[in-house]
Amino acid sequence: MDRLLPQRLVKGDLIQVITPASPVDLERLSRGVGLLRQLGFRVRLGRVLKSLYGNPMISAPDEERKKEIEEAFADREVKCIMASRGGYGTLRLLGDLDYTLIRDNPKLIVGYSDLTALLNSIHKMTGLVTFHGPMVATDFGSEQPSKYTLEWFQKATMSGRPIGEVEQPSGYLRRVVEGVGRGPIVGGNLSLITRMLGTPYQPEFEDKIVLLEEVDEDPYKVDGMLTHLLLNGSIKKAAGIVFSVCKNCPPPERAGKPINAITVEEVVRERLERIGVPSVYGFNAGHNPDIPTIPIGVIGELDASNLIFSVTETCTS
Repeated sequence: MDRLLPQRLVKGDLIQVITPASPVDLERLSRGVGLLRQLGFRVRLGRVLKSLYGNPMISAPDEERKKEIEEAFADREVKCIMASRGGYGTLRLLGDLDYTLIRDNPKLIVGYSDLTALLNSIHKMTGLVTFHGPMVATDFGSEQPSKYTLEWFQKATMSGRPIGEVEQPSGYLRRVVEGVGRGPIVGGNLSLITRMLGTPYQPEFEDKIVLLEEVDEDPYKVDGMLTHLLLNGSIKKAAGIVFSVCKNCPPPERAGKPINAITVEEVVRERLERIGVPSVYGFNAGHNPDIPTIPIGVIGELDASNLIFSVTETCTS
């Protein structure tokens, strides 16, 4: 599949907000939309936000959420599609999306968490570079949006140049397996990646830099998901693994359980050592306060020995 680069954003462009997973908090959404407008963009809300479906699990019926995505891609005025939030339900849409329409109308699409399924399936089925980055309500709608998150969103979507070394705000990054790896970037939320295994939409790991992140899971569940990847086998052929800090792993209410006496970092280290490719733990991505925007589908380089992760290829046209 030939790779497609979306056109970079410029001030005045129209961003369409989609809600392909769970229902969104409207107050947070309003703040996030306001911030995007302050940055100089026009913003339009998709059909799902107007439907008031009332289901606590998914924002609207599958067909409505599918149409919202396809309409955003088909509309030539829209230059960027951003998720309002994650949650659950995007996986249900993958088998019915019109990937030909998406390929014929390439544009920026940004999100993380449950959007992992959409980002990776679109890239695999169309070649379009997608973006693992902030969501309108979840991140830009917080009472104090992260300056780091804002800066990296603009750097990835507006500069038209390779974003280079992804400098980390926390300084917590730790090497697990030394070495250097180089290849196209894939990945996202670990739960979604494991659910996609065995489907036509699963990302290919061979010779890839695999980005992984997780939230609100017990360490033994993280162990189970990484073991699932190990048993699948292809992760052992990856060029490198960048594993993010796992926020609330375990969730606070379960932290005292005997099964959670082992830390998630210990679990991740042991599994990554077993996988055996260059890898680091403690990256900031996904469910963390300060997150970079990482393109899915362009070349990245991981120097695990020196704790440097770089995006070395242009991700927009």
